[in-house]
Amino acid sequence: MDWMKKQMITLNVLKLWSLKDSGQIEALVGPYKLYDTSFRTLCGHGWLSDEILDAYLHLIVEKGKIPIYRMDAVIGSSLFHLGQHRVFQKMAFPEASIWLCPVNVGGHWILVLVRMDHKEVIVIDPLGHERTYQRRILRNWRNFLRAKDARQGNWKVKTLPHGLQPDASSCGVLILRFAESFLQVGDLQSVSTAPAQMFQDRMDIATKLLQCKDKVEDYCVSCNMLHYDTCKDVIEMIQCDFCPRWTHKECATHFVDLFKCKKCELQ
Repeated sequence: MDWMKKQMITLNVLKLWSLKDSGQIEALVGPYKLYDTSFRTLCGHGWLSDEILDAYLHLIVEKGKIPIYRMDAVIGSSLFHLGQHRVFQKMAFPEASIWLCPVNVGGHWILVLVRMDHKEVIVIDPLGHERTYQRRILRNWRNFLRAKDARQGNWKVKTLPHGLQPDASSCGVLILRFAESFLQVGDLQSVSTAPAQMFQDRMDIATKLLQCKDKVEDYCVSCNMLHYDTCKDVIEMIQCDFCPRWTHKECATHFVDLFKCKKCELQ
């Protein structure tokens, strides 16, 4: 990315962080819709939302050269923290050699890496309290394998050396960086956990996600849907007179000559 484009995206991130919540879609990353409220969890000392984690891990996996299974944060939390694997009943068992699994253990994000070829479950807690979770996570993993009639073998749980979280809110940022570092170089020690680096990492994650704006303008600013009525063949939309975004004709109300979309009204 050239310097000018990077500066423009950085300014767009800062502007997005400063605006009031509109509930508008700002990026589309794979199957994930990222709203302005999603991006604001990356601001300051925000606690990252699950859709930010899922979307960024999606970008990481897309770059991978080996088969990787990325588990959604909600599913990973259900499996490894709560021991619930009913959601997997109709799912084919992934053949990937590495699984990336963000896990919410109650107001705190940890990362679970599964290395299928080595029969290892690697638990990474940014705060360094891996022993608190290891036994439960290994038990839930074994129960999951048993329920799926998968070959179990001698599974073991371990951790990897890493820097420690410097505050109370950067756990989500760090598990994304740890996942990225593990896939790139195989360890976590190159990830800086300095407070100043946390702000830079938040900005870096936000800029990468905000670049995924293809087809965002196809979505209605008001209802965040492509179609107001899926039974209709023709979609009627009105463009805002103050920005390039569009709104369904049915969602656009209370205007005479000039139309101002929901986002512009909030600004």
